[in-house]
Amino acid sequence: MTEPFGALLALPRRRIRAGDKKCLGQTHGSLMNPPYYPDWTRANGDAVAQLTAITGDSGQLWPYPVSALPVSIAQGMPGLEKAFISGYLKPQNVPDGLNAIGELLVTRAHDVAESGKAYIYLVGIDQNDTPYFRGPYKPYPEHYYNVDSGVPLDRLFGRINISLPGRTNV
Repeated sequence: MTEPFGALLALPRRRIRAGDKKCLGQTHGSLMNPPYYPDWTRANGDAVAQLTAITGDSGQLWPYPVSALPVSIAQGMPGLEKAFISGYLKPQNVPDGLNAIGELLVTRAHDVAESGKAYIYLVGIDQNDTPYFRGPYKPYPEHYYNVDSGVPLDRLFGRINISLPGRTNV
């Protein structure tokens, strides 16, 4: 359980020596820099609540508000149209030290008429339940799709190889 910030101020002060096994950062993570996970981007703002909401109803597909997309996705993709999110029934450990909890699908318009593009992001949380995302994953046949005929969603989700983040199962 995390102590309120005021309780940290009331802790007795003690000089930390070089040989000490414990430090403030180990007992109270809020005083240290957040952990760094290469290839993962920490979520912030509205994306924190939206990305972690999938853990409450796993295995379902939900619309995701484009306005709550992580900033790096929203600013990096012109022509965003729709987004969907789905949580895994069981969180899965990934080699980077996080637990993968689901996938985020983002669609955008394409330069070719009647064509769209779909991108998948892996959503994960660390030991403090801080959400991160990784992607986009796009080397699969449905990356480009015809907007009029659409693509069955089951051909978009579940394509990320959890044991080798960064790869898809084509």
